[in-house]
Amino acid sequence: ALLVFESVSNLHVSIAFSNTNIFPLPIDSILRSSQPVVARAPEHREFQWEIKLNDLNDGKIEFWSTGYRIHFRGTEMNLAEQTMPKNLRS
Repeated sequence: ALLVFESVSNLHVSIAFSNTNIFPLPIDSILRSSQPVVARAPEHREFQWEIKLNDLNDGKIEFWSTGYRIHFRGTEMNLAEQTMPKNLRS
């Protein structure tokens, strides 16, 4: 799936690459604040988002956003592993 965050502001990125090459960035979790950080009107509420990375340096990407759209890619499949082998990626 592809997540596209909308109306992003206050972007902060904290990623430290050591001698290892980690690509694509391994996402551990995506968190959203329970209350909006900005509420200009009922239809415009911005929340704090944090994408925590599963790396050795506690990397993260933080920003404010009104929400996201999700685009599903490929065919749904169940795998025993937590990663998808390269030959199955589209």
